Amino acid sequence: MYVQPFIIPFFLRQSGCPHRCVYCDQSASGGHRISDLTPDSVCLDIETGLSSRRRTAYQPVEIAFFGGTFTGMSRNRQAELLAAVEPFIRDGRVDGIRLSTRPDCLDKDMVDFLKTRHVTVIEIGVQSMDDKVLGSSGRGYSARTVLEASQTVRDTGMTLGWQLMPGLPGEDQGSRETTIAQTLAARPDQVRIYPLLVLDRTPLAAMYNQGEYRPLELDEAVRITADMFEQFTSAGIRIIRMGLQQESGLEEHVLAGPMHPAFGHLVKGEVFYRALHHAVTKVPAADSPPEIRCAPNDVPLAVGHRRINITRLEKTIGSATLKIKADRALPSGRFIWQGKIMNAFPQNKEVAA
Repeated sequence: MYVQPFIIPFFLRQSGCPHRCVYCDQSASGGHRISDLTPDSVCLDIETGLSSRRRTAYQPVEIAFFGGTFTGMSRNRQAELLAAVEPFIRDGRVDGIRLSTRPDCLDKDMVDFLKTRHVTVIEIGVQSMDDKVLGSSGRGYSARTVLEASQTVRDTGMTLGWQLMPGLPGEDQGSRETTIAQTLAARPDQVRIYPLLVLDRTPLAAMYNQGEYRPLELDEAVRITADMFEQFTSAGIRIIRMGLQQESGLEEHVLAGPMHPAFGHLVKGEVFYRALHHAVTKVPAADSPPEIRCAPNDVPLAVGHRRINITRLEKTIGSATLKIKADRALPSGRFIWQGKIMNAFPQNKEVAA
């Protein structure tokens, strides 16, 4: 069974990036650290992270280098940061290293180098699998580059992650379907889904202010991400994050876009609603008042944000008295409607945070 690792993150602030994408301002979105990382600061922060009360005893521990393009930095700089982690891996307190990078900064030599330095997970900033959208966003590579880099990671046996970004300039329903289809075909082990936000001080901000770019509305982004969640999870691809991490100070830099502090919760609520809607449509209510039971932790998902799921379901069944009740006998992800136990999420798959 998959156990969510305890992540101790470090942010690189655009280090190694060969391009500036139209949407990027990592001074706003890349965490709290302002000064450059040093081996000593890495060691100190790992020690602090290992003593965190948020960590549970059974969780594996991963060091993560996010932001920037890790493999775009000099080989010496990479080796310096990875070497700072090595003592913690040798003594068993850290289980591995994950990093994020660009697909055009990964080749066999680089991936082999990373594997010898205890890197266990490589997340590729894919964003889209439509070449037109990649070009409009200033990414500087093609979908083919993504597939080649992904295969190189797979050949080493390391865990492969993709990061996707719905709502990029030039994206439409067709390009989203292309990205979903290509993701299903490539089958990365993990996916993060970050609907695009418009940050100030970016080229995208100028495009938005001039009326050249329209960001996704919140409900639109929730539906799109829910579609991805359902299809990827059904295919055995683990969703490990939905929505940008709400770092301190981020909100003041967001001009527009589907920002919400509990975006992942909204997505899971939408997926739960879809399962409930299917159930009440397939099996008409025979009891009055109609009642749905689910695990206590799932009640907020079943009810929906501001009771939106109840409102929609009551319209479907023609009743204004639908009840959703907690049932401690039910495991998370299951619900009872008209005496039948049903699945809220794709069966036997983990649900993202």
